[in-house]
Amino acid sequence: NAISRNRKDIYAYDKRGKIYYEKGDLDSAIADFNCIIRLDSNPTVSLNWKTIIAAYSERIDRYPDQIEGYYNRGIAHYRNRNYQGAIADWSEVIARQPHHADAYQKRGKAYYAQGDINSAIADYRQALNLWDNQQPDALDFDSIIAAYTEAIRLYPNDFSVYYQRGMVYEKQNDYNRAIADYTQAIRLHPDEIDLYYRRGNMRRLQGELAGVIADFTEVIRLHPDDAVAYYNRGHAKRLQGNLEGAIADFNEAIRIKPNYGKAKVNLEKARKKLQSI
Repeated sequence: NAISRNRKDIYAYDKRGKIYYEKGDLDSAIADFNCIIRLDSNPTVSLNWKTIIAAYSERIDRYPDQIEGYYNRGIAHYRNRNYQGAIADWSEVIARQPHHADAYQKRGKAYYAQGDINSAIADYRQALNLWDNQQPDALDFDSIIAAYTEAIRLYPNDFSVYYQRGMVYEKQNDYNRAIADYTQAIRLHPDEIDLYYRRGNMRRLQGELAGVIADFTEVIRLHPDDAVAYYNRGHAKRLQGNLEGAIADFNEAIRIKPNYGKAKVNLEKARKKLQSI
């Protein structure tokens, strides 16, 4: 059959799943519809969404404690342009599993489709916070950036929307745009330490040592006992050839954090380099 020839044929899964559902074989229908949910990334595809939604609704009635039914039905509602239905289902997922980052992201996309930019940004912000230390393949960068860009148009003096869009660019490894957004956020809110950290790290990845030193100098101004800031500034100074400045910073980092191994290693490297000159 068509599926055996092409296991990515969503139309074949749609047709077979509908037949299973009409015969009363809910489990087989759901298995086929799950394949559609997993494979379909084109919102313009026309499928039997009403049947798919009905099958997931019946599945939820049978197994009300399983969030997968709500999650997948939300996707079907969204594909069928029933954004309110999608929001309701993903809200149920979030209520049961508050750290479900993708449910926040998807609900944010549904809010954005409805024109509710404030709710969209709130959900995208939560998704980004949950995913902050990861590089998830599932992040819908284009949709998130579009929402933040619209938010910037509406709220040009809100530093947080530049901040959050910069984080998205950072996750995309788009360092120039990330730096530009962090710079704008700093202009609007110059005492936010994390902005200097993030911009400093982006500048480090681009080899902009003078910028790294400037940013971590600002961190130290705002938080004089930040050992990591001294280490980062010292590391940039060492790469720049300012060995005496690097040694001073590494010593300060160690004074604040006596067991700071990386600072001790780099202090020794700087001392040896200075002695060899």
